[in-house]
Amino acid sequence: MKYRPRHYAEAFVELYRGASAIDRASVLKRFVAVLGEHGMLRYRAEIVHRVRQRLLQEEGGRSIRLEFARVPSDDLLHTAAR
Repeated sequence: MKYRPRHYAEAFVELYRGASAIDRASVLKRFVAVLGEHGMLRYRAEIVHRVRQRLLQEEGGRSIRLEFARVPSDDLLHTAAR
């Protein structure tokens, strides 16, 4: 069975949450190595997106997407990023 990006994202979140602050860098390094071994690096954008969504959900946050008809000013972008 081939695992989907969703499965890799869930696995990473579980590993990351369970690791101490010192071990988190090595967890990330090993996780990227596993993605490379399984040919999943081409799905890295989707995996990162799903990890962010999951972490936001667990912390009670929400993700929003802003769409503008014109290029927004830098002040507006910095305000929206907070």
